[in-house]
Amino acid sequence: MKTCKSFCKNYRAIMCCLILFSLSACNESYLDETASTGSVNLGFAKPNDVLSHLDSGSDILIVENGSSVQEAINVAREGDVIFIEPGIYKEAITINKPRLKLIGACSTSDEPVILENPGNARKAISVSKDEFQVEILNIQFKNFREENTRVSRFKCSGTGSQKLIRNMQREELGNGIAHYTYDLQLGSGEFDAVCIHRVVREHCPWHPVLTTGEVFNVPGGINTFEAIFLTAGAEMINEETSTAYFLASKNIDVWGIDLGWTKVPMETSDFSFMKDWGIERDVTHTLKALAIVRLMRGFSMQGFQRVNLLGYCYGAQVAYGAAGRETQLHPFWRQVKAIIPVDHLMKYEPIPELEEFRQNQCSWAAVYKAKIESGNYMIDDGAGFIYMATLAFSAPGEDSPVIPGLTNYQALLAVGSNPPDDPDTPFWHFFGGDMNDFLYSDPDRFIRFGMTLPPYMPAKTFYDLYACGCNEENVSFDDHIAQISLPILYIGAGGGMGTVGYYTGNLTSSNDITNFTVTIPGVEPLYDFGHADLWIGYNANELVWEVLYKWLLVH
Repeated sequence: MKTCKSFCKNYRAIMCCLILFSLSACNESYLDETASTGSVNLGFAKPNDVLSHLDSGSDILIVENGSSVQEAINVAREGDVIFIEPGIYKEAITINKPRLKLIGACSTSDEPVILENPGNARKAISVSKDEFQVEILNIQFKNFREENTRVSRFKCSGTGSQKLIRNMQREELGNGIAHYTYDLQLGSGEFDAVCIHRVVREHCPWHPVLTTGEVFNVPGGINTFEAIFLTAGAEMINEETSTAYFLASKNIDVWGIDLGWTKVPMETSDFSFMKDWGIERDVTHTLKALAIVRLMRGFSMQGFQRVNLLGYCYGAQVAYGAAGRETQLHPFWRQVKAIIPVDHLMKYEPIPELEEFRQNQCSWAAVYKAKIESGNYMIDDGAGFIYMATLAFSAPGEDSPVIPGLTNYQALLAVGSNPPDDPDTPFWHFFGGDMNDFLYSDPDRFIRFGMTLPPYMPAKTFYDLYACGCNEENVSFDDHIAQISLPILYIGAGGGMGTVGYYTGNLTSSNDITNFTVTIPGVEPLYDFGHADLWIGYNANELVWEVLYKWLLVH
């Protein structure tokens, strides 16, 4: 392998802007070299720094090998960053918009990005105006007659820009599996931020193994990635207690997101910033996170392909909304490979048996619409869960101040096992069981789980959720369901949405739909496998996660 130490001496300033990494060795020496006439290149350094100096305002396009760099430039917007997968691209390109960044997504120097002369072109890159300040990095030019003297080198961002990544951390979970978190700033507001999670098996720290599949998880209402997919109230994380750990142990690359509302602290009193926080916002942030995930997977040698998107509870609507929005976008803007809606729906099948539940959705939509119009932009159900769970943990046998006649322990289990008022399906419940015990999950995990939830959610998110199910209110994220042609795996719980969730898949144009519902034979519907049993159940790894794993292997 060639080295480029002499080259890097001349371009040390580049190192403060973008650091790529190599997986060739597990040590602190990451600098390799390349040297190629007419190229703009950079050495490789510590893992996961690849995005640490990108700006929060820039969108990302990824050019996969076999696609056209010029076509990506044509659809890009001012200030966007275009990453190009290693390979040979036989084209000369013209840049006709300002502040574009073209970056060869090379994780090792023996996998370059090369623009090769397609014929008699003089230059590899032509810039239509001098003031456009285009930046190029890690791209080599082959068989062109002129060097690109008008193309500037990749420079440090302006002092007024916001960095995309604010913080990154790693923790070891055991057996070679690690959990990474990346706090991303996606806008100028205090809570215009999300957290991306990654759970993956490693060769050594910061060096994932070559995985056999991938999934990006969007949690449901009043939830976080760690609360439902990673720990789920377990005192010990292993293949039987943690979905993320189970999949990572089988070499699945597991990702997830905590949306902006999860970051709002309990002491907050002014929620005016939440006024317009609805599902469309969550779709936007999810798609931005997916673009970053594709890059990070590519730079860790997993490939730059699109990603399977799983949405649990209302996260299923985010998944459908993301897939629907992408039907209207150029392929360079698409991030989703397949969707996995879990125990939720977009629409009710128009049959008499379900009309009552559709009407329930309309009633709740009206409640939240009135709430928003009155200036109340948040719901504090999470704070209520935290309060009840804390009482159940600290004083389980004392009288509940929330549900008279029950102990604190019984009150929380009653909330978990009983259908709510106006349920989504006839016997919807979190857990199969009753106020004294759960049938399929450990109640103590539910208590610990409840204490970890975020306190608030936007009221508009709930309005969007119910308005979509009502199908009489105008929401935009359901406009393109019929045009979704991606593979779909629906997972339901017999005591949750169950088979009622199948209908939404039928509204798409997908020809690859798998429907799967966990139900316990011989039990009354009120005691069937519940909505949260899917992730917290004693044997959920066998009943649910194994099905998900086998599907991911072939999608």
